[in-house]
Amino acid sequence: MDQNTPQSGAETPWRERRRRARVSGGIPVDVVWEKPDHIKSKEEAQAFETSVTGAALSMMAPPTVGTQLELTNRLSNEVAAARVIAIRPAEAAAVIVELAVPSETFWGIAFRLKKVTADLRTLENEIKSGGVDPRLLQELRDSVDHVRKTAWAVNE
Repeated sequence: MDQNTPQSGAETPWRERRRRARVSGGIPVDVVWEKPDHIKSKEEAQAFETSVTGAALSMMAPPTVGTQLELTNRLSNEVAAARVIAIRPAEAAAVIVELAVPSETFWGIAFRLKKVTADLRTLENEIKSGGVDPRLLQELRDSVDHVRKTAWAVNE
């Protein structure tokens, strides 16, 4: 039987439906939503998986699927609208949210750095396969060296 076909009396297994790769990391967010009784609720949460289209949030009292949310990144104070699209049954209070407008900046520099790191690892494997113009490789080396020196200077 197909693992995505519900079985009578059994829980439907979580089915992966990601559109983009997610980046792991803990980003603190404030989540605000309106409950069915029109009372606003607010909770501090952690985004433990992020992407340009959304995130997986760890919450104590998650809202229901379809709830409209206002997310505030506590590191940057940037605000974004989102909605709950799923709750992972296998993980305690793992709320999957989708941003109303995809954003690479909402999750902050940490998200962007982790995304670039993952992209560079993928690029490394592609370069190893060969067939790359040496001038492009030199340009890449120069750019990476510049970023490396900047990161070192900031770290100092």
